[in-house]
Amino acid sequence: MDASEQPSGASGNGEQPTPPLIFEALRPPSRGRLTLLFIAGPLLWLAALIVIAFALKYAAVVELALAIVFVSFLISIAILLFGRSRRIRHEQEEKALDAQH
Repeated sequence: MDASEQPSGASGNGEQPTPPLIFEALRPPSRGRLTLLFIAGPLLWLAALIVIAFALKYAAVVELALAIVFVSFLISIAILLFGRSRRIRHEQEEKALDAQH
């Protein structure tokens, strides 16, 4: 490949500039929709387990289902709080960098 066939933006030494990899959703989900999804997931598992438990007539399975839902709900809350704190910290760092320039 000679110089006239190089892709645009490529330098003569074979290196190509790397664009920053940033994901931006076309339409971010609303806060209400996210909340609904995080609450609905464990509740759907609970409903499925209760249906199975009543179909098989085992009360122990219902107790297990309730324990699983409770634990999964606590885990999802912990993950959401961790993600929120990281996002807030990142936004504050960006503001600080923008203020310096």
